[in-house]
Order: sequence, then C-alpha cells, then structure tokens
Amino acid sequence: NVTVCGPRTREVIHAAGTGIDISRDAFPFMSIREGHVAGIPVRAARVSWTGEMSIELNTPARHGLALWEKILAIGAPFGITPVGSEASHLLRVEAGYISTGHEADGTADIHDLGLGWMVSKNKPDFIGKRGMELRRAREGARREMVGFLPADPKRLIPEGAPITPGGKRTDSEGFVSACVMSVVHERSVALGLLTNGRARMGETVYARLPGEAIPMQVVEPVFHDKGRSRVKG
Repeated sequence: NVTVCGPRTREVIHAAGTGIDISRDAFPFMSIREGHVAGIPVRAARVSWTGEMSIELNTPARHGLALWEKILAIGAPFGITPVGSEASHLLRVEAGYISTGHEADGTADIHDLGLGWMVSKNKPDFIGKRGMELRRAREGARREMVGFLPADPKRLIPEGAPITPGGKRTDSEGFVSACVMSVVHERSVALGLLTNGRARMGETVYARLPGEAIPMQVVEPVFHDKGRSRVKG
C-alpha cells in the first residue's frame, strides 16, 4: 500500500499517469477503482486516516517497491515527502479519527465511539449485535469518546493516563487514549474515553499522574475540519 495524501494528491497521480478518472465526481470519497498508476496495476481507494485528501494505492507485493520509488520521483516537483506512523497519528488525532488499540480498546462499542449511525436499524441480526445490546443493557453509564484540551497548552499527557473525579486517588472514570502537539492549533490536544462524556462538554476533568492531577477541558473529539471538506475534496 502506498498512500498519496495531501491537497496535491491528484496532481501527483495525474503526473504519474493513470487510466483511472480520479476527479471528485468520478471517484468520490469512500469509493474504489481498479486500473494502473505509473504503469503498475493498482486498486485505488478514496479513503483517509489523516483527515486530508488521500488516495490509497494497493498493488501486489512484487510491485510495491517500484510503485513507491516512482511515486516519490514523480512527486518530487510537488514537494512530496515520505511520512511515518507518528505523523499519521498526529493528523488522525487532529481529525478525531479512531485507532485500534487506542480508542477502540476492546471495551468501547461503536456507539461509544460516536459512530452509532453506522449500525443498521433495519437488519434483524448481524455479527456482534446480541453482544453489543447485552452489554449496553447491563452496564449502565458508558465511557464515550471525547476530546480534551489540557489547561497547559504545552503539556503532553501520557497515553493511558487515568481520569479520576477531581483528580483524586480513586476509581477512574475514563482515560486519555492519545495526546499530541497539534500543528494546526500550536497546542496540545487529546482524545479519550470518559463516562457520559458527550453530556459533559465544557467540564473540567483531571488526568491523574504520579504526584499530580492535570486539568483538561472536555471538548468535541474533532479539532480540525469538522465538516470533512478537506478529506472529501
């Protein structure tokens, strides 16, 4: 997989040469096309994990290195640069996208993560439906995905830091799943799961660390481009 990401994505792929119509109308967000890019067979997907315009190019492993090298060479005049998982992680936190092992931790269900609209209300059954309904019926208040703004905008909070009532040494009411220094806002921003979190917007909560409690404001879990105009562009 080679993901071409950013506002000049289409320019790079056009320069590489492709028979796929990658215009916005012909290749909308969340669609898939098959064809060739730079003479290499690909399955192209209009998806994004960064909150930016992206086209993922999937190709058989034997073509992977050639595709990578061609995209980097062709993209050089456009200012292309390879990025790693840490940069992608920062961008996905700004965009409020979930990550397996962070927000999707095995205890949160799709409703907790703010994606309940994806669950069919018409299907009589689907894999996981019974387990989800049983857990939601029995467990009472749920931990829900929210955003946090640390009171100190330069402070980064360790992933997994527990959130406790008043910052006291007691049972947690959630945890910080990710915290990054936002390039857009030039301050720290965080995601996490908090009991009844969506009803607590604007409230101050506390991440507890050894010897201190860090105040944070509860906010919506999308810090940049809430309308997704960039990713759908």
